[in-house]
Amino acid sequence: MMKFRQRGVSLIGAILVVILIAIAFFIGIQSFSAYSEYASVKRAVQQAALGGGNATEASLRNKFQTQADVDNITSINANDLQIRREGGRFVIEVQYTNKVPLVSNVSLAFDFNVSSKDP
Repeated sequence: MMKFRQRGVSLIGAILVVILIAIAFFIGIQSFSAYSEYASVKRAVQQAALGGGNATEASLRNKFQTQADVDNITSINANDLQIRREGGRFVIEVQYTNKVPLVSNVSLAFDFNVSSKDP
């Protein structure tokens, strides 16, 4: 009589794999909003920096705030921008943290640095 060895994944092993995949998917979905807003902030900063040679800090802030309102940016506002002249053009930078709640008192914190010098 031949003995057959069982091969494959047990039910408990399969359930654990599904749970781990579900947790990773949940965290990914929650993180998407933070990175989506980061892309909007970067685009708004880039567009505001193209304000032209006669622009002032106030006009750059207004331009950013207008774009932020259109893109529904809520993590920062125009007063958070750091604006300076460098080589005859304006450089706009902002650093902020976006906190994404997961479950109960558990959150993910994303630190973002955006600069108009970055491509």
